[in-house]
Amino acid sequence: MAVPAPGAGVLAQSAPASAQPQQLSGDVFIRNAIATAQALDAGGAGQVYDTGSAALKASTTRQQFTQAVASTNARTGGVVAREWSRVERVRVAAPAEGANAPAVPGGNYITVYLLARTASGTAHLEQVSFRLDEDNQWRLSGVTSLFPEQPQG
Repeated sequence: MAVPAPGAGVLAQSAPASAQPQQLSGDVFIRNAIATAQALDAGGAGQVYDTGSAALKASTTRQQFTQAVASTNARTGGVVAREWSRVERVRVAAPAEGANAPAVPGGNYITVYLLARTASGTAHLEQVSFRLDEDNQWRLSGVTSLFPEQPQG
């Protein structure tokens, strides 16, 4: 599959149409997570959102997403380096009929955890999550920055 632009939120790896189990590469997800985070740093939040998963679009509006990214970018003062910490793959079960919907839609998810370092020397964790959409394409389903708690003084 073609990738619209580096970090645009769509992975260059799609799931096979056959029933054969797929050997996913963590490296592909790490590269795409870093590229996505860099695109968000560079002001590309709107483009990233536009190519994101339906799960992302169901959880937030484009305006809310771009505002949240701008707020995070202002808080960090700019990330100068990123390295991956871990990659998780999970399957979220679809809710039973009539049950309350879970926080995220059922499906396959891969989350890459990145350690981000800023010019001021601080660090925080970034979660970049991808969902295997119904068309067998992996797309961005969420980005979260986790900041260490500041001691109360």
